[in-house]
Amino acid sequence: MDEVLKGQLNIRYFKAVFTVCFPNGGDLPENKTSALRGGMGEMLLQMHCISDRNCDTCSFAEECTVQRTMYSQMAIVPPFMGSHDSVGYVIECGDKQIHYAAGGKLTFCLLLFGKTIVHFKSFLRAFIMLGKTGLGIEKTHFQVESVKNSFGKTVFDGKRLYTNNISVHTVYEYVEHRLEQSTSQLDSE
Repeated sequence: MDEVLKGQLNIRYFKAVFTVCFPNGGDLPENKTSALRGGMGEMLLQMHCISDRNCDTCSFAEECTVQRTMYSQMAIVPPFMGSHDSVGYVIECGDKQIHYAAGGKLTFCLLLFGKTIVHFKSFLRAFIMLGKTGLGIEKTHFQVESVKNSFGKTVFDGKRLYTNNISVHTVYEYVEHRLEQSTSQLDSE
């Protein structure tokens, strides 16, 4: 891979794999990514906003935790991105299930990029709080059972946070790893 592309892909990230449990069961929307993002944002606002939630006129906007987590900007913008794209995080959840029985589980991923990684504890607290408040129209309650890193090591076990397991990688390392996987798969065929 050439050095220019390597430099453009030198973006740090942390992948947190959440497993939540629904003690009483309940229904969730089919598109959980949107519900998780909205719920997480609401919890971050409840935890951190000291003003009237009007971010455009807030005199604290530059130092606001919600702005730094939800709307993080890159210091150096790669050419494949727009200058105003927010790149702080991505939530991934492909689970389309709607009804969860008591004790049912849901897994989703939270990818944090760049400086947003240092705010992982705020994201975790937001999801714990969202579980107590409830997700979706029916306010389905859940508990964060565990959070694991991309290697399967425990970052949060439902009670304790293991910050030494927050593993930071670069997008370049990920691309390089996937290319190696593809090459070895082609070689074995």
